[in-house]
Amino acid sequence: MRITLILLVVSALFLIACDVESPTGQPGVVEEEVFEPTEEYFDASYQDGVLVLEGAVEKPSPCHRVRFLYGFVERTPNTLVLDYDVLPPPEGETCAQVVSYEAFNYEAEYFGIKGAQVVSDGSIKFRRVFD
Repeated sequence: MRITLILLVVSALFLIACDVESPTGQPGVVEEEVFEPTEEYFDASYQDGVLVLEGAVEKPSPCHRVRFLYGFVERTPNTLVLDYDVLPPPEGETCAQVVSYEAFNYEAEYFGIKGAQVVSDGSIKFRRVFD
């Protein structure tokens, strides 16, 4: 029993004394996983003056590009609008014809925000009203 206790204490001291490396090889730095969305989604939150709008946009292929425009519209005051377009790949580019998704994350400080919405091709894809 005494030998087991001594071995446990020595093992614990050894573990505390060791400099454990992260998967990146640098002590104290942990590499985040790359998020690969598998479906289109949108979400928004607003707290303490910080608006976060995030999601993923569906594209017909990985070579298609997404253009995002953020702004405010007169008819919806205090509502941030994200308008996006899915653009075709450059002419002559060969690409696998498989549906893909492009993730986005928009974060900014705004005071007095009442809502957020996502629009594409003139139709509202997502709308969130904040209390």
